[in-house]
Amino acid sequence: MRETVSESGPMASAPRAVLLQAVRSVWAISASTLLLLRPLVPKRLRKALRGRHKSMHVKFIRGPLHMLDIEIAKARGVPYVQWYADYKDREGAERPFEDPSVQAIYQSGAEDVEICRRFGLQPHSRLHEFGVGKGRSAQHFVSFLDPGKFSGNDASENQLRFCRQRLDALGLTATKQPRLFRNGDNSMAWLNGEKVDFIWTYAVFTHMPLEDVRAVVANARHMMHGPTVFLASFCENAEQTVERYTHKDWLYNYACFEQMAAENGYDLEDATEHIPAVKRRRDYLRFHRERLVKFTLKREIAAAGADAPRAGGAP
Repeated sequence: MRETVSESGPMASAPRAVLLQAVRSVWAISASTLLLLRPLVPKRLRKALRGRHKSMHVKFIRGPLHMLDIEIAKARGVPYVQWYADYKDREGAERPFEDPSVQAIYQSGAEDVEICRRFGLQPHSRLHEFGVGKGRSAQHFVSFLDPGKFSGNDASENQLRFCRQRLDALGLTATKQPRLFRNGDNSMAWLNGEKVDFIWTYAVFTHMPLEDVRAVVANARHMMHGPTVFLASFCENAEQTVERYTHKDWLYNYACFEQMAAENGYDLEDATEHIPAVKRRRDYLRFHRERLVKFTLKREIAAAGADAPRAGGAP
């Protein structure tokens, strides 16, 4: 969700950004020096110190440095969605499209089409994917759907570039005419009022703060009509609270999405049983499980039109 900055904001925040940059530099040097002592620390103690994180480096260097980067960006008036886009662009710049690690991504994704088919997806359906990434799922959706029926967005230009390259390599750009958009906010307004039959977003809310997730859920109504199915996944916190897990990962609970549904005129259904086992094997889910929810417009909202004002007069 794009933030607005007052005229005095950038100037007032400049000293804070400079201070945070200095803290970052000191932390980078100090933490790196301390980690040189890692071989002297017993393995059991190292495991206890890193907790739920993959490594000591992630917990004590990469994670904190990224958190400081986010705060520096915020002090300079840069919203999180733009910081994350820049982060993914830098990450992608380090690995070309031909890199084996990138190509390995494309070995899966067909299961996402199968999930949507269980909820009625047909070749003639219109589907929008929020957060296409490098095109792991998009390649299969575009192949399955009729020409012109797929659209998607991502905040990262580098991610979209990889997605386009993958679709080009499969000959799908010319034959299926997918539409891809780069978003700088969570307005869900890229189709200029067009309605879709399905909205799909998987492993995206996990990388978004609560206020941005709320914006997407609220604004998705602009793309929906009576029968639209909106499928979204989130990583569930075992403690059933909303928690920032790492610099770019958030944990949510089902009650949080129940509240969003109630606020925005949706019926909500737990669709977790439709997640195949192959999608449950990601490293960062070792301590938490992925859940899938299905949003549909309440009957009275669908009858009045999805763009009708919500309770309380909210747009």
